[in-house]
Amino acid sequence: MHRRKLSWITRRKDTFYDQLPYAGRTVPPHDNLVILGDLKAVSGPHDNFNVVGPFGSGILNDNSDRLTSLCGMDGLTILGSWFQPSSIHRWTWISREGSSEKELSHILTRQRDKGQFKQYRVYRGPESPANSDHLLVATDLTIHLSRPKKTDIVRRPCDTSRLLQDSLLPQSYNIAVQNKFDCLSDAVNKNVDGSWESIRTAIQEAADEIISTRKNIR
Repeated sequence: MHRRKLSWITRRKDTFYDQLPYAGRTVPPHDNLVILGDLKAVSGPHDNFNVVGPFGSGILNDNSDRLTSLCGMDGLTILGSWFQPSSIHRWTWISREGSSEKELSHILTRQRDKGQFKQYRVYRGPESPANSDHLLVATDLTIHLSRPKKTDIVRRPCDTSRLLQDSLLPQSYNIAVQNKFDCLSDAVNKNVDGSWESIRTAIQEAADEIISTRKNIR
């Protein structure tokens, strides 16, 4: 009976660690990836692969090997191992009798993004209503939003003084605008926004071709 239970637990762990990588890979590379949960594994001592930081804890076991292998293959890191909170704000699991404390719940993120996390600690108290031996893990994530790129091009004004200097220029401009209007598709008229954009473009192109833009004089 005991052997059958161990076999069932092993299969459950195999399924979990087989599915977890696929869930993380659905997040686009340019987005922040944060995986939180009770992974029932300690991080162990610091390694040289940026998976475990200098403040890892616990003695490695089978669950730890699965966790660190997953992080190593997918470029993840165990966030809590990069922070050094006090003991009261470190252990995520405390046994019922209070004799054992471990760091079993973790936050995983991409190794390149760990610098965006400014704080990591455990809070005691919120677990009391749920009668749980697991404590609340929280972190502060700083997200830098990029400004949208400006797509509108600032157009230089037309040199309207030329219309007064050349009596034939207004007629040439009217002919150029009319020719561009004749080329517009009738299908555009079914859409108000599309019609306005086409008309505006035609007028601006005719002005650029016939009148030209005003030169900056310093």
